[in-house]
Amino acid sequence: YNQFTGKLPTELGHLTAFKLSFDFSNQLLSGAIPTQLGRMTTIYKVFRLSANRFTRAIPTQLGRFTKLHIGFKLNNNDICGEVPTEVQALSNNVNNYWQVTTGNDIGTDCPSLPTQPPTMVPETSSPTLGPTATVVPTLAPTYCGPGFFEDYDSDGTGRGCVLCPMGKSNGLQSAPICTVCGAGKIAAQEGSVSCELCPGGRFNADTDATDASRHDSVEDCTESPAGYTPNAARTSYEKCVSPFTRRYSDACEALHYMNEDGECASCPEGTNCNSVGNEMGSLWIKAGHFRTVPSSSEVYPCMFEKAACLG
Repeated sequence: YNQFTGKLPTELGHLTAFKLSFDFSNQLLSGAIPTQLGRMTTIYKVFRLSANRFTRAIPTQLGRFTKLHIGFKLNNNDICGEVPTEVQALSNNVNNYWQVTTGNDIGTDCPSLPTQPPTMVPETSSPTLGPTATVVPTLAPTYCGPGFFEDYDSDGTGRGCVLCPMGKSNGLQSAPICTVCGAGKIAAQEGSVSCELCPGGRFNADTDATDASRHDSVEDCTESPAGYTPNAARTSYEKCVSPFTRRYSDACEALHYMNEDGECASCPEGTNCNSVGNEMGSLWIKAGHFRTVPSSSEVYPCMFEKAACLG
């Protein structure tokens, strides 16, 4: 039993091959939920951050957990704003535990982020001038970090540090501009430090990289046609290799099913896999057969009381 405090590290988003359950519930974690967690698209059991002190809105990127089928819990935090459509859609696949609004401030506007007050230069006296000389207060220099760009006029006035708009990103300090995402990538929220690849099964072929509106939403990523899969850069698509019918979309050919490693495996004896897109948890067990749990690929014939094994 741990009791972690502080912010959840954004580096956890690099665990892109993580498959089972992601659970940091009942801790003392605070701050916003990192958008980078949306890269962990292979999680298929449970995603749980309940009973913490998370604030701000639910990141749209969490809607990429399309393999999730057991539990999604963000309850008992201080989360505000609306539930993104992409995240709400996950509830159609989650079988057991879906808890998002309970114990949160869902439906209320998130408070504005606090702004840093200007640093004032104190009044000083000049020892050489005799009378006290008052120095006019001036603003301390401001340096904009990643996810922002500097918007200053020649006289030092202007909007200051401005969030990168959707469809653009910046990973540098004191950058004068944010850059439009390239082909295969999007930035679906303001203040992106980097652009992210289109989610599984989709691609973006816009190589001009001049129009941010073509890179500011998941909808800007086109779904690959049946029988094809996006390339690694998500800039185009290529023909799938059997037994996949559409890789990254949990679709295997008939007589195969998607196992826990995201691979198409031959259906075990005692199952009915005549359709396309079978998954381990939803394998159709034939009458006269059984398995111990839905997550098992081991199917056994009923030796006694066959009438009780309805499949």
